[in-house]
Amino acid sequence: MLLRACYLLSCLLPFVLLAYLIVRYYHNKKTQGQVAKEDSLLAIEVDIDTSPLFQLSKERSQAQPYYLVIDTEAVDLVDNDIFEASLLSKEAETLSHKLYPPIVVLSYQVLDEEKNLIRELSHIIYHQTEMSEEVRKINLLRNEDLLQGEELVEVLETFINEVARAKVLVAHNLNFHLNSIFLACQSVGLELDFTEGKEKICTMEQGQALGFKRNRQGQALYPKLSELFRYLYFRKFAMTLKYQNKSLRDVRLVSSCLRKLKIN
Repeated sequence: MLLRACYLLSCLLPFVLLAYLIVRYYHNKKTQGQVAKEDSLLAIEVDIDTSPLFQLSKERSQAQPYYLVIDTEAVDLVDNDIFEASLLSKEAETLSHKLYPPIVVLSYQVLDEEKNLIRELSHIIYHQTEMSEEVRKINLLRNEDLLQGEELVEVLETFINEVARAKVLVAHNLNFHLNSIFLACQSVGLELDFTEGKEKICTMEQGQALGFKRNRQGQALYPKLSELFRYLYFRKFAMTLKYQNKSLRDVRLVSSCLRKLKIN
């Protein structure tokens, strides 16, 4: 009798184990779904205009300029081919002015050697060309804002004076922004040698060197500015950005990334 019971138990054991594994599988799957749902609730909203991350100090007009953090916004979206070309080209003369949409915003922050804010400026540039709806949704500008903007040559002259005082130029995809500015200078007859001798830092290239964004082949990719900022400050947490001025948003993000990056 005992032997028969043992025999029956040995026959039933595989089925009991299989049932246990099935129950365990669906329990884990349900738990993972709950965790994923909870993680989605951890999305962090960062308000560029009010977050303490961007309120590091009051403007210090007496400090010595060291870093000049730059951003430009164009009247239209930039073609992917132009974007790729900007990664390779170091000289504005190699790029046709016809390929670049005119800049309509030029923003920058001046930082001291310790990366404290000295001053921040954002210039909306007069332009009669209407922006597309897609561009307006991104930069939150109206076509009426451009009609009330500043004259291009005056904005560029002010910017060139800031460059003269700075030692290091910084931007996310620095070549692209400098080429946009160079081509704007060409259009109004200004010289292009004002960046000579300046050290340059591209946070996009610095982000690629960190290697946190890769393709399926394992190659390190250029991160978007928001991706780099999120990686440096929040790692795996989801993040949304709230802002009123796209160009100021970008210079503030770049300055914040600059403070976190370890650059030799």
